[in-house]
Amino acid sequence: MSKFLLLLLAAVLASAHAATVRVPAGTSLQQAIRSAKPGDVLEIERALYTGNFLVDKPLTLRGLNRPTLSGAQKGDTLRITATDVTIEGLIVRDSGDSLKDQNAGIYIVPGAHRAVVRHCDFTYTLFGLWIEKANDVRIEHNRITGKRDYASPQRGNGVQLYNTTGARIVGNDIS
Repeated sequence: MSKFLLLLLAAVLASAHAATVRVPAGTSLQQAIRSAKPGDVLEIERALYTGNFLVDKPLTLRGLNRPTLSGAQKGDTLRITATDVTIEGLIVRDSGDSLKDQNAGIYIVPGAHRAVVRHCDFTYTLFGLWIEKANDVRIEHNRITGKRDYASPQRGNGVQLYNTTGARIVGNDIS
């Protein structure tokens, strides 16, 4: 069987088992991410979720009525290490402030290709999104506001692309 057919078969099988899972307010978002199966859609109810969240498998995180993810001003608020992750409808805030560590609201690591981030609000993040060696990402219709109380040389960019190809950055409001 050709490599293309094997990949197609794997994608079909994964989508056949995908589920939509509701994440109720007051529950652990990271536990919901850990428990999800590749391809699942996590519908996150409106609440404040505090932590440094890791998405390490293909998932969709969809906010219902604008839930807030806060990194408590440490590290990255959300780190994506898997391919084919979609993030939509979230408020992402309060990343750390280390330029050396490139703290971001969402950090998309090398190899996390085809990530999609849309209709999110980023506030008080050093870098709104740091995208490194991840190809074919789509960053669409987000509002990104940095750490305005920091001097300009101490702030990161709204969207930072490094060694990335095929990125589409469309319709974002960055200040």
